[in-house]
Amino acid sequence: MLTRAEIPGLVCTAVLMTLGVSLASWYWRSWKQGETESPTTLPALRVQYLRRLKMAMLIPIEGVLLCLGDTVLPVMQRMGTINPRQMAILWTLDVLVMLGVAFWLAILALREMAASIALNRRIRQQTLQQEKSLCEELNRFREMREDSQC
Repeated sequence: MLTRAEIPGLVCTAVLMTLGVSLASWYWRSWKQGETESPTTLPALRVQYLRRLKMAMLIPIEGVLLCLGDTVLPVMQRMGTINPRQMAILWTLDVLVMLGVAFWLAILALREMAASIALNRRIRQQTLQQEKSLCEELNRFREMREDSQC
């Protein structure tokens, strides 16, 4: 029933679905771990988790669309369920939706990258500020110690 040309589409679909589900479960575990470890950054972690979960779920959707266009539609045409004109229309719609999902995925990835850069900058600024205050405190302590020794 399947031709040799349709098998790579099924393999890619399986890989994309496995990847998406694996990423979603990994993000879920990270969310639960972060929830217990750092309750102060919980809102930021929640937003990050939701962004990443959207990305992870779009990957299997892309796989299903790939399977639809590469395998399901040709099989339906061979079975006589759809005619060549319907096949062309449905395949074109499938490709357009796939491109839309891929574009949406790229936008989410860029947004995640920008958010990660901003978060890392904020953490770096906080660390530098803490370092500065600790250095000031250490200098005050040294001055107090020198004054007491004289």
